[in-house]
Amino acid sequence: MILTDATSVQLEFAKPPRRIVSLVPSVTETLFDLGLDKQIVGVTDYCVRPQAKVASKKTVGGTKHGLDIEKILALRPDLVIANAEENKKDDIEKLREKTTVWVTFPRTVQGAVELIAQFGEVTGQQDRAEQIVQGIEAERVLVTRLLQGRERPRTLCFIWKDPWMTVNGDTFVHDLLFACGAANPFETESERYLKITEEQILAADPQVILLPSEPYAFGRAELEFWLDQPVAAAKTGRVHLVPGEPVTWWGSRLWLSFRLLGNLLLP
Repeated sequence: MILTDATSVQLEFAKPPRRIVSLVPSVTETLFDLGLDKQIVGVTDYCVRPQAKVASKKTVGGTKHGLDIEKILALRPDLVIANAEENKKDDIEKLREKTTVWVTFPRTVQGAVELIAQFGEVTGQQDRAEQIVQGIEAERVLVTRLLQGRERPRTLCFIWKDPWMTVNGDTFVHDLLFACGAANPFETESERYLKITEEQILAADPQVILLPSEPYAFGRAELEFWLDQPVAAAKTGRVHLVPGEPVTWWGSRLWLSFRLLGNLLLP
């Protein structure tokens, strides 16, 4: 099999890899869900799911910061899976001098689904990958049906505080929220991850506000702050603390993303 990764590098796989290091938490979870427990030999400090299984694997440092190249190579991987945004370009290039590196960078739900299918094909787990994709598509169909004839609520999903930050339309988070029924008031902004002022937020008057637990760990203080602001979401009580993984992870748990976000956006 020959494929082109997110950095336009062509990769050829004559046989399924036997020793895989994953540098992306959502990829790690997806590979385990594909049944590749034995093939996974290394993960990052931030690869936390599935908890019991990652605990038995060697860790190789952080994702963007603190990645231990020597430790990765000592595991003798025949495939390292990275991400163009979560991992540093220099680290990727150093690894490419010694082994095969597959760089991912899905910006849409469809792109993420296609990657899951590719993971399955490359690793010889096509049947399991198809099952995962079918589960995601079933949830997507349900949300699409719920959306028919309904207005999309203006939805503000925060990703950071001090300063407040959100996403534009060229991000995976945006595409997932859109697929789940949201309208992003900052969709057309030029910055993918943009700083916004409280004045801009009040002017946008979001009808739903989402406060995920990652990449910033929003909590009760932020929830109470926005419930006290003069925006539509506060008036109807639609300010929500949500787990970060269903909002920001793009792997096999996408079925849960559609179920959770669909229920919040299209009650």
